[in-house]
Formats: sequence, C-alpha cells, structure tokens
Amino acid sequence: MAGLLAELELYGLDRGEVDELYARVDAVTAADARRVIKQHFPLENLVFTLIAKAPEIAPLAKNYATDIQTKSITAPGF
Repeated sequence: MAGLLAELELYGLDRGEVDELYARVDAVTAADARRVIKQHFPLENLVFTLIAKAPEIAPLAKNYATDIQTKSITAPGF
C-alpha cells in the first residue's frame, strides 16, 4: 500500500486514475497496440539489449535477431 501511495504522489495521480487503470488497459485493442508499436518502435534500427550469460541466451536470441553482438561485462564502457 505504501508503494502504491508513493507512486500516486510521484506521478501526481489521484485515486480515480489508479482505480480506472485496469479498465483502460482492458479497453486497448490489438489495433491500438499495433498502431502504438509502429509509431514508437519502428523496425529500422531497432535494438534490444540483453544482459545474461551470452552462451546460454544466444540460441534464444537468434530466434529474434540476425545481428548479435556481445560485449563482456568487464569491457571498457560497459
């Protein structure tokens, strides 16, 4: 409860906005989601960053990307 109250205060929300949140989320259609994804996440230059043990996650990552680059957590600039 304290966490919820802190978020309300942080984002300047009133209780009504929180109470209506799930109804508003449920009202989102697949077409709405596709439109927002297309607008905010264009396929050109789309980058995902995964932090994990590269050898273990590489087979899964290859299902989603053809250009996979790895960087050691000890590398400069990581």
